[in-house]
Amino acid sequence: MQPGRGRGAMSVLAIGGRRAVGKRALHGGLFGRVLGGLYLGHGRVEAAMDAALRLRSAGVPTPEVIAAGWRQVTRPFFALALLTEEIAGQSLHERLVACADRPHGRRMLLKAAGEAVRRMHDAGFVHADLNLANLVVEAGSGVPRVHIVDLDGGRFVPVPRERAALGNLRRLLRSWEKFIAPRTRADTRDLAAFLRGYTGDAGERRRLAAALVRYRSRLWARRIAWRWTA
Repeated sequence: MQPGRGRGAMSVLAIGGRRAVGKRALHGGLFGRVLGGLYLGHGRVEAAMDAALRLRSAGVPTPEVIAAGWRQVTRPFFALALLTEEIAGQSLHERLVACADRPHGRRMLLKAAGEAVRRMHDAGFVHADLNLANLVVEAGSGVPRVHIVDLDGGRFVPVPRERAALGNLRRLLRSWEKFIAPRTRADTRDLAAFLRGYTGDAGERRRLAAALVRYRSRLWARRIAWRWTA
């Protein structure tokens, strides 16, 4: 299974015996209500295809793009679609829920996720919506291997990695706090496992841990809202 972040209509296809995921791009939030799947030009889908090529060449585990397409709906608006290989496995969200009562397995997954995110950030890429559903754990591997999916809307940035990355890590932490923390007796060792995979520099780990713990302490209002909307 290769889930996306919900900003597109997704289909699983078989092409020449090869399983693939087709997804039409849709706006989220307020733009989604107004524009739906209409985009100015087709640069966005071309950028997603280019990002996948660049990241894969840099050794970042992300699905291969099979095809990208667009159709003019009305001048100057286009409908966009992307076809990528399917990664056989489950989202990190699903795997973490399945091992909620197995701390060792959970921390192995988190360390592997940290390694994948580190590779992405070292390549200079900032994901538009880094959450637990957009990290896919490959099936059948003894040591967890995590792939980063749904690159649409992400960007390459010419700034130091730690500055560019912190927003991504905060978004990922929000996903954890919303979907995993209420289900398991998580503690700071889970964050430590992720950061061990993310960086081998002890000083950087301490700085990031302190920043993320501070950020977590400010999520109390969101937690109340999440409980009410659960």
